[in-house]
Amino acid sequence: MLSKYILITPARNEAQFIELTLKSVVAQTLLPVKWVIVSDGSTDSTEDIIERYAAAHPWIELVRMPGRPERHFAGKAYAFNAGYARVKELDYEVIGNLDGDLSFDEEYFAFLLKKLSQNSKLGVVGTPFKENSNEPYYDFRIVGLDHVSGACQLFRRECFEEIGGYVPMKLGGVDHVALTTARMKGWTTRTYTEKACFHHRKMGSAQTSSALKSKFKIGVKDYVFGGHPFWQIFRTGYQMMKEPLILGGLALASGYIYAALRGEERLIPPEMVEFRRREQMQRLKSFFLRKRGAAAQAPQLAANEESSFEESADEPGPSSVRANLAPVYALRSSAPDLAPATQGRRSSVMPAVPIGISGCTSASSPQTSTLSPKGLLIVNADDFGRDTANTDRTLECVRRGAVSAVSAMVFMEDSERAAAIAREQGIEAGLHLNLTSPFTVSGCSPSLMEQQQRLARYLRGQKFASVFFHPGLTSAFEYVVSAQIEEFQRIYGAAPTRVDGHHHMHLASNILFAKLLPKGTLIRRNFTFQPGEKSFANRAYRKFVDNRLARRHRIVDFFYSLPPMDSPGRLERIFSLACDHFVELETHPINPAEHAFLAGGEIFQRIGSARIAPFTALP
Repeated sequence: MLSKYILITPARNEAQFIELTLKSVVAQTLLPVKWVIVSDGSTDSTEDIIERYAAAHPWIELVRMPGRPERHFAGKAYAFNAGYARVKELDYEVIGNLDGDLSFDEEYFAFLLKKLSQNSKLGVVGTPFKENSNEPYYDFRIVGLDHVSGACQLFRRECFEEIGGYVPMKLGGVDHVALTTARMKGWTTRTYTEKACFHHRKMGSAQTSSALKSKFKIGVKDYVFGGHPFWQIFRTGYQMMKEPLILGGLALASGYIYAALRGEERLIPPEMVEFRRREQMQRLKSFFLRKRGAAAQAPQLAANEESSFEESADEPGPSSVRANLAPVYALRSSAPDLAPATQGRRSSVMPAVPIGISGCTSASSPQTSTLSPKGLLIVNADDFGRDTANTDRTLECVRRGAVSAVSAMVFMEDSERAAAIAREQGIEAGLHLNLTSPFTVSGCSPSLMEQQQRLARYLRGQKFASVFFHPGLTSAFEYVVSAQIEEFQRIYGAAPTRVDGHHHMHLASNILFAKLLPKGTLIRRNFTFQPGEKSFANRAYRKFVDNRLARRHRIVDFFYSLPPMDSPGRLERIFSLACDHFVELETHPINPAEHAFLAGGEIFQRIGSARIAPFTALP
């Protein structure tokens, strides 16, 4: 049973309501280890009220932040992070973000921690909230239960650390990005309707006094957060049926169209846009199937998105949309590819082989099998050296024999330690080219960091940016790629003989057509897909890129991601394929599910007769 939790409350001029929150927390049957309340430049009596309670309860701490001349939603994340800095080294299991205008019963947090204890895959939990009535603010027959209101979000510590916490975003959506990132990384997020908290400040009242202006700004956010156009059409119709009738929906649509026509920059990475749009289309599908009586579960409609963006923090909307478009340049770790594994094409003249064809028997089979000498399964761990957590989890899998090779990042906080360990222990390492996540090593060249972030803004700004050759960025690509190759050689003692890319950006047209990767090196190919899993155009483009790679570089026969691991027979088919072909399996041991599969030994129970080997075993 989880019992150790900490709370952080960003508060700005909450004197009217914060004592209700203080009384609710103090009355809990399960008290927090620590509760840090961050006054974000409050000018009323908020701090006096907090000090009075802190004097009586040593586990309550007040942190003061100076006033900000510019008011925006990023202030909530900055305040939260200031509080997090005070508690991150403490011994706890759950961390919660709690608004300063809520009240709830004395069993509230004990209830939520019990839910987390019952399901190890739960990453974020919460409850509905009510306003001025006995009914929840959102109708959860309509709003998806995977949405957890930002008023109170409780994170399992491992989940919070894996997603990198709250990312400051001036236009809002901090809570939404955290939830989406958690789901991308395989965590479950859930609202439990058995309980509720009471929200004393009316939703959206702190942001704007105009309902239409608020809807317009939400429409802008829908666009910059990558909302699907079909979803927005449906959402507009839904909002037209709510107050203010008709006009609210039109204002929402106007904001979306306004941002699209201006070409506003996306605030989230391309893979998150794609993931979010998949979720939106699934919700539409579920809704219409249910309307026809074919779906058993409740629909997840557009109100889910509105709840993510109508911030309850006491911040006004920005006066200029463009002035506040500050993109999120990086997720804390690359999201695993969600597509199922299937058929691919070899780099040689050998034709494609369907994944269902078995080249060897499983370990449980009574038959004997002959392993082809050219069949290898290369289990490769990405993000080696990114930080100590990534490095250490990868090393554990390597030592257990579950990972046979690593892709190493340079100019990151743990790059040099990781390189020293790899050299000492003889771990086969290639270069994990990084064009999208900020360099974190101390003392990195400012000009290199500037050029790398210039590339990141371009590559992550639009879904198909990597497909098109950008002549204006030719020198930036050459500089950033060559710098990483040289740094790899410096810390690993030899030039990389293998290269892949963070977020697979090593396949960007500016790299391939400019021939920036050394000739003859082993380069990671595209993911392998079967007809029907991706569109014809998508598969044709992947085939074109792989063919071009094979002219100048070495590539394996097939390439898959480890997830999804629960798809019936999927991994067994991949392992079977590896008996007769060269197969690379991409893993991220920082992901709890993948780490458990590798370090816990499940891979050896399911691998059959396939042979795990490093890239150096390839002929």
